[in-house]
Amino acid sequence: AEPLFRSNKSTRAAENARKMMRLQRELIGVDNLLRPGRVFLMEGTLLKLGVNGAKAKIFFLFNDILLYAVKRILRQGSQLLTKKVMPLNEMEVNDIGREVGKGQQWSFKITTRDGSFIVIASCTKEKELWLEALRKAIKGLQDDEEDGTIQDLNFEMSRGTDRKSG
Repeated sequence: AEPLFRSNKSTRAAENARKMMRLQRELIGVDNLLRPGRVFLMEGTLLKLGVNGAKAKIFFLFNDILLYAVKRILRQGSQLLTKKVMPLNEMEVNDIGREVGKGQQWSFKITTRDGSFIVIASCTKEKELWLEALRKAIKGLQDDEEDGTIQDLNFEMSRGTDRKSG
């Protein structure tokens, strides 16, 4: 069983490297995505509440940062324009779905040193996946900072459904 474990670990590492290279090419506005120890965890589309209402953003979670981007359509295809990169060591997430009005029960709040914002998932399961992944990544990063090691975190990838901004 041990060789299989090593094989799975090296396969995960190779998959992560391929994913990271693809994201480095596709994400405009973030230059240092490829870093030793950085691991891609999940991505998905969430609605981010702002002054002008809720708009769809594509979120990417890594073991040390969370970033979101918007898709920009061009003649030759599309690209992802990075809007914000947030370190997990300065982040807190809270489930606020029970506190807000009807239709926003799938929302949660992300707080960073620069402020906070609310995002809305498409369903309870998606919200729970994001909250669990964010909390594990934040805790894993805190544990790593305490003992000086990098933890291998693996999450099931979640892709949000395509939604029109409202």
